[in-house]
Amino acid sequence: MLIHLLCLFSDPCLLLTPCFPGVRCTSGSDGSWQCGECPVGSHGNGTHCEDDNEVTRSAELCVTACVNTDPGFYCLPCPPRYKGTQPFGLGLKEAQRTRQVCFLFFTSMNVLSWVCTPYNPCKDNTHACHKHADCFYLGLASEVLYKCVCAVGFAGDGFLCGEDADLDGWPNSGLTCKRNGTYHCQMVSNSLQTDTDGDGEGDACSVDMDGDGTKASLTPDWWVPNDRDNCALVYNTEQRDTDLDGVGDQCDNCPLLHNPRQSDSDNDLVGDLCDDNEDIDEDGQQNSRDNCPYVANSNQADHDGDGKGDACDHDDDNDGVPDDRDNCRLVANPKQSDADGDGSGDACFDDFDNDNIPDALDPCPLNRDIKSTDFRKFQVVLLDPKGTAQSDPLWVIRSQGTELLQSANSDPGIALGYDKFNAVDFSVTFYVNTNRDDDYAGIVFAYQSSRRFYVVMWKQVSQAYWEKKPSKAFGTAGVSIKLVNSSTGPGEYLRNALWHTGNTRNQAVRTLWHDPNKTGWKDYTAYRMHLIHRPKTGFIRVVVYEGREILSDSGAVYDHTLAGGRLGMFVFSQEHVLFSDLRYECRATKLNFNQQQSNMLHHNKNSEY
Repeated sequence: MLIHLLCLFSDPCLLLTPCFPGVRCTSGSDGSWQCGECPVGSHGNGTHCEDDNEVTRSAELCVTACVNTDPGFYCLPCPPRYKGTQPFGLGLKEAQRTRQVCFLFFTSMNVLSWVCTPYNPCKDNTHACHKHADCFYLGLASEVLYKCVCAVGFAGDGFLCGEDADLDGWPNSGLTCKRNGTYHCQMVSNSLQTDTDGDGEGDACSVDMDGDGTKASLTPDWWVPNDRDNCALVYNTEQRDTDLDGVGDQCDNCPLLHNPRQSDSDNDLVGDLCDDNEDIDEDGQQNSRDNCPYVANSNQADHDGDGKGDACDHDDDNDGVPDDRDNCRLVANPKQSDADGDGSGDACFDDFDNDNIPDALDPCPLNRDIKSTDFRKFQVVLLDPKGTAQSDPLWVIRSQGTELLQSANSDPGIALGYDKFNAVDFSVTFYVNTNRDDDYAGIVFAYQSSRRFYVVMWKQVSQAYWEKKPSKAFGTAGVSIKLVNSSTGPGEYLRNALWHTGNTRNQAVRTLWHDPNKTGWKDYTAYRMHLIHRPKTGFIRVVVYEGREILSDSGAVYDHTLAGGRLGMFVFSQEHVLFSDLRYECRATKLNFNQQQSNMLHHNKNSEY
């Protein structure tokens, strides 16, 4: 016992405890001692150890805030409305091998990745959409994380969907949802659902709309403009007329050159007097009028009004914060306030473009100039204006600009909306309300002028065109996608080239795709036509549904000729064509919002999908 006590008091490690707590002490026979290495997470000589501050020495450790402890570190939870895990550990080596990454991440093999992904009910299948509806994720900037859209062949608010036999956007029988709970014409496309005489029969299928016993026919309501307004259809209280030609600057197709007749032979909204047709980026905006002449931006979006389009502006809202670090790219917010830390600034929460339309309801949430699908104002383009083979098309607006009727057996013509698009999805219900004739109807996209546009044409039966001059033309039954890049523009040459299924060299009308099944449309039958166009990649796809079934699908078609433009409806020698439940949505950019302080997300305004 005495020997043991003598040994205990002669061991300096036990007697003096010279080393830092937790550090191994080794004693020598001569009474010397030596301390080992400091514990993981600290540094020093063994007798004195200090905490390693992993936070200050590993800048990219955490996406959110990183907390240093003694010893060790840990990351705070992912931001609100994100889900993920919290990395933690001890020491610089582990800190250098650990990354907390949110949403998009790329790491090397020797780096540990801790993932924070946005809460996405659509991906996680935790949404409340109806079984016959699709879920669309809106991003964390929207108060409503997702929206539900009934599938083709169904209609409703997305949370409740009922069958829609005529594809007009209204279910066959009443639903309890807040909107689209419908009624009157179950087998005739009738998206307005007007029933003037209250007899339960919608006006679209009623022969006596007002109940006065007299059969009625639809005619447009003509509007008489104020003869003292120099822009009768455009709001311009100042009535400025720089060139003194009697046409206000707001609606003058050459505002700086005197041209009272407003001649515009190629129907591109630029008067002939100032139209040079020079367009280096092929976006339909001539260089002298293009706010990004070297970057294709058909929509010409310019949210800060500085004359430089968003597509080539590094600070779209002119708030002094570059777009790649701005948590509200389109709304000026120099302080970058973000109360909930979700990466979307308070100034644009739930309304990214600040147009007073919530993102969940906005067809173009990154373009304040487009708030809804609206063809109430449209431009009529006659593609054979001097030809006498048939009359000109007669277009009638219905359902607040989401439905158009073309009633005449006519020469080729287009009804064009004024909204301009880069990448876009466009859907329309197509219905021929007669058994007379068997010719063409469809849609136009990327329209830049009456010489340059894409057209989707659908022929009921195969047939040669009866006017053999100036060139023979044969139209094949089925859906075609054509590129029109005409050398002459409207006239008999373009008319026959449009009819022909194939390529017409002297007119540069080219068939990009034709349905090999040669399936024509049927009388009194509703079809849903859906277009996808991504100009940046040249991707084009057209899908036609009959009820819920796909009738025709072009698959992926690629053409880079036209970098966006306007949308419209097309007819050629077919009467009583109803285009209803018109819907378009911008698809030019993803709603990924920048997390300012942590750089967790990077919003790429030029990406397409």
